[in-house]
Amino acid sequence: MSGHDVIVLKTISDFIDAAIWHDFLIAILVTSASEGKLKNLGIDYGVGKSSLMLNLCFTFIDMYGDKFRLNPCTTRDEKWNRVFEMLHGFPYELEEYFYKAPKRYPGEPMFFLLDDIQRVFGKSRSRDNYVRSLRDRCTTARPQLAVLMATAPDIGELAYPWRYFFNFEIKIAERGYYEVQRLKKWTMFDNPYQTMVRLDYKGEVSREVEAETGLTLRFPPLPSDVQTRYDDWRSECNKRFDEGEGEWRLRSILNVLTDEARELLEDLVVHGSYERQHIITVLKRGDELKLLINCGLVERFGDTVVPTKQARKMVKMMPPKT
Repeated sequence: MSGHDVIVLKTISDFIDAAIWHDFLIAILVTSASEGKLKNLGIDYGVGKSSLMLNLCFTFIDMYGDKFRLNPCTTRDEKWNRVFEMLHGFPYELEEYFYKAPKRYPGEPMFFLLDDIQRVFGKSRSRDNYVRSLRDRCTTARPQLAVLMATAPDIGELAYPWRYFFNFEIKIAERGYYEVQRLKKWTMFDNPYQTMVRLDYKGEVSREVEAETGLTLRFPPLPSDVQTRYDDWRSECNKRFDEGEGEWRLRSILNVLTDEARELLEDLVVHGSYERQHIITVLKRGDELKLLINCGLVERFGDTVVPTKQARKMVKMMPPKT
């Protein structure tokens, strides 16, 4: 961008377009629980947060999909495939993105979509160092990423470090209608170490605006085939989360378990329990048992060893034997 360029930023589309073409990075959170200028229905879930996020992403993939240097997309199916490639549900996928994503160039609509961010970066994890480190890494994502978009019922549901990361909040009042608020940050003159945030209204799509303009402006539902695909993706995502994939501590433990320890853990889960002495003398897995105990995957009750709930999740996470 040359020093003579003048960028006009009025709507959320203007900001996204500028991020794509002028080497910016913006972060947008789509919420539904807290009211802004528009009155909402008092329904936090099912009003179309994910639909709006996917539609917004597709709009820019549709316009600029042919600008991708690697695998440009031109047909409708190719463009929706690219949108779903950008859709994520687990924190480690952020790490993988930063590790694998190439440098972006002007015009490439590089999005990272994180659905239900409160599930993995919820406020109960405000002090988690892993959560903090990923947020810090996102602040340097601009060479690889133009727009990070996420959905959550409310920004207050997020871990403390992530609440300050977003530039914009799109508040859905009811399905199809929303307002855009910039999360404007400033510091107090007498307390420069304290960052303050306020809402800065940037427009709306509402019934009133439609009545004034005579135009249909509400965001549409997802096409039926895309909705089915999203529903399947979300069900699979929830299943993986329930099986423990969302618990990054288990992923870390998985990396330190030996093959013998994994075999012992699987054996314990199948049988339900073993006598400690049987494991040491008959199975010859005394060292592996100590490792599993230290990792919190098994517990001792006297001389009886039983797997924990975390152990059952760990077994489901283990890759199949080859």
